[in-house]
Amino acid sequence: MKQRPFEMYWTLPRLLYGLVSALSVLAFLILAAVLTFIDQFTHGYRLLVSFMFSLFHPSARKDIRNMNRFTIGRRSVLQKYRCTLPPRYDPLIRQLEKDGFNSSRLVAVEADGRRAFSIPQGSSEKYLYYLEGRPAQAGFLMGILAPDNILAMSREYSNNVIFSTFGLKKWPSFRKVVGNLLTELVFLRSAVSMHNIPWELSEEMYGMYRGARKSRPVLFRDLVALNYGVDTILSYVYDVAGFLGLQYRLEEYQDPLSCNSFAAQGTMTQNGHMLFGRDFMFSTCDVFNRTGAYLLYNQEGSAPYLGFGAPGFAGSVVGLNPYGLSMGVHLAAGGNVRRGVPGLNSLLLVRHALQNNRSLPDLVECISRDNRGVSYLYPAAQGDVHPDFAEVPQTVEGNHGAAPAGKLSPRYNYPSACVMETGDCFQKRDFFEYLPPRLLNEEGCLPDPADLDSYDLQRPFRRGMVVRWMNDEPVELNLESQNRNLFRLFGLEYQPEMNQPGGMFVSSRDIRRIHLSPGHEKDYIVPSVFFFPGERILPDCIMVSNHYISPQMRLLSMNAWIGELQHIQKNDAESQYRYDLLNQKFWKQRAESSKLDFTSARQMIDYLNPFEKSYASHPQDDEYLRNSDGSYARSESYDFYGSKYTAKHGTPLTEPSQLEINGSISILDLTDLKFSSIWGFYNDSWVQVDFSAILSALKHLG
Repeated sequence: MKQRPFEMYWTLPRLLYGLVSALSVLAFLILAAVLTFIDQFTHGYRLLVSFMFSLFHPSARKDIRNMNRFTIGRRSVLQKYRCTLPPRYDPLIRQLEKDGFNSSRLVAVEADGRRAFSIPQGSSEKYLYYLEGRPAQAGFLMGILAPDNILAMSREYSNNVIFSTFGLKKWPSFRKVVGNLLTELVFLRSAVSMHNIPWELSEEMYGMYRGARKSRPVLFRDLVALNYGVDTILSYVYDVAGFLGLQYRLEEYQDPLSCNSFAAQGTMTQNGHMLFGRDFMFSTCDVFNRTGAYLLYNQEGSAPYLGFGAPGFAGSVVGLNPYGLSMGVHLAAGGNVRRGVPGLNSLLLVRHALQNNRSLPDLVECISRDNRGVSYLYPAAQGDVHPDFAEVPQTVEGNHGAAPAGKLSPRYNYPSACVMETGDCFQKRDFFEYLPPRLLNEEGCLPDPADLDSYDLQRPFRRGMVVRWMNDEPVELNLESQNRNLFRLFGLEYQPEMNQPGGMFVSSRDIRRIHLSPGHEKDYIVPSVFFFPGERILPDCIMVSNHYISPQMRLLSMNAWIGELQHIQKNDAESQYRYDLLNQKFWKQRAESSKLDFTSARQMIDYLNPFEKSYASHPQDDEYLRNSDGSYARSESYDFYGSKYTAKHGTPLTEPSQLEINGSISILDLTDLKFSSIWGFYNDSWVQVDFSAILSALKHLG
């Protein structure tokens, strides 16, 4: 019997659902219209669409899909868009094959005359995605190629990263019910600030939504929450005292983002190459370890760009452009945030800055002008420019914060590496604003304002940002007496050798104790954030972990709430340990007159690996070392991850395959434009890409 049109809707539950939906759509239409008139003109349409699709919650999604046939199978979508690549792509494919990628498993798609493809590394599930066209077209093609990964990142990861942040790993039913609601709230708060996202990145996000939606129930609000939600959350977490009007103890807070980076060149490296190491540590929620990938962009209107991230991310964990520029992002907890108005930060800012700048001073100036609202650290470095993009100027004038004469890169007349310590760009120059009253009243614990002003002349605080340049002249500001008094307030003994060039504030024995000992939450190793860590200075080298070094920015993080967060999740001690240990390894290397090459640089940035490893010139030939009894040989860093694993599982960590990499580890040669990364588990192989050869191959595409 032929069914009459819309007869399926005429049941009471569907009628009620339709009525509620219509009222909700009307409310969202009004809200979207209001937002459009409040400086949201370029995003009004996307806000409207995202609000409408936010109606489709899990309980109703299956019904709606059956009724309206929003999605079809991924195989059908691929069959519709799949294509064969023309011969002009052959040089690019051949180069990727040289890097170990498997062209027999390549999947290519085409839409609007633009092409994209995914290609795996050997027999693994680690992919490189090539994307071309305008931002919206590139995003659409990514949505066609990787809808499952986009869905996993935007739903599974986005919902669970909030729980991982706050350590709520129990109560799965509670998480399932509340996760969607929290993502909704994060999206609504993020949507108000979406005008801060550059148009090309928001267009790419919307394109990903459109493409993935053809085969999977991806929601635009989930993609917004994925790309912008962490910044929104942190803008509240770091200022929760101001938000709630009180301070309280939050035992379960677990900051998922920790990082280590270095840049080394000249006397520290073979042939003077600029090497940039990036250890991006964060909670993967058992998703990013499966979805992490290289993304090769060949977009209209911008130079080619190679980034590491995942389908669903519009930003990059770390990236590389043809001008030898690379940049990463590190979390830095501070009171200098703009509550609820995060601006543009973190992964999105990394991608935006690298795709729109050709020199390091220009990139620093871009970050300085940016509307930042959350505290972060950004290490950046520049090596050689690819010959096809060599029009980059050889002299740069008028860039604020340039290194003194005689301290410039041998290749270019400007500095070649730096660390940008950032926070709210509207932060007033009141470095004592967030200090607890006791610290303000305690004599001898704070630097003299006149000395701080003198320091500020040499390393200026500008729009909420201080820049530490490689090979800066040491800035004279002795804070040893202040540190001695601050340690005393916490019942700790300050030892001057802690601040010596190769000294350690925190030992591996301390790290093991705080992870394995009962009651470690009360066990202070350093005075939380209430001390001034020394800057570890080496010629032709700069390092960073997760704390401010410059005293102006350090004072902005000396907040009672920030101190509580950092101490509860042990990052006050861990960050100092990671920074000092990396510095100690560089001092040891310098004492042995050993210089880094690309292989030994991989070992340097992988310095927290819990097992001893032999690093080969070809990453596939790397091997872990074993003892005579067949067990894996432990490294000197075993206590960092090994004690965490033991505390969590109750059994010792015995082999690399047991330990998931929190995020990814990357090393880049910015002179030869090589990019190597590892993610997943510690027994996985590094994946290496020769970006310089890829740029040469891209010339054939026109």
